[in-house]
Amino acid sequence: MLPAPSYRELPNLRRGPNASFESRIDELREDVPAPTDPVVVDEDQRRAAAAALADRRAYEGAPPLVPHPVDAQDVAACLVCHEAGKDVDGVLAPAVPHGHELGNCTQCHAPPAPTFFAAAEPPPANTFEGARAPLHGERAHPLAPPVIPHATLMREDCRACHGVRARPGLRTTHPWRVNCTQCHASGTGFAR
Repeated sequence: MLPAPSYRELPNLRRGPNASFESRIDELREDVPAPTDPVVVDEDQRRAAAAALADRRAYEGAPPLVPHPVDAQDVAACLVCHEAGKDVDGVLAPAVPHGHELGNCTQCHAPPAPTFFAAAEPPPANTFEGARAPLHGERAHPLAPPVIPHATLMREDCRACHGVRARPGLRTTHPWRVNCTQCHASGTGFAR
């Protein structure tokens, strides 16, 4: 049995699901591509990025699941990595594509199940297959910009998925243009 810590030790005591995480956010520096760096459009990278995004969603349009333990229940804790996006130990922590005014990230983004459920029986098999996002937006003619092939509700900041910190295969060739819908119209019937 471990001795209980004193009240003096509590503020500096590492505990919770991320207690073993050894990192200092202020030391996380990364080489971010410049907006003018060339982008090579690769279909294999585009498919891999789409598969990675789909893997974290229950269905197309659903908020992605949180792939790591969550021990803080406030927006500020999430925004440390997700405000502008960050590369954390080789894994992309994507930027938030919607506003930060929502008060509880885990209200929509489900965290992993607690470890005490690990010994429980697995859930019954699910054969549901939802619609998947198309890889490309259609074009009115060969020189026209593609339409946005997915809904834009809660995805107002296109740069979160297509900006300089985007996954390979999804990065735009022109991230300095900030009004995407000036050229790219919504291609979904129910975009909002």
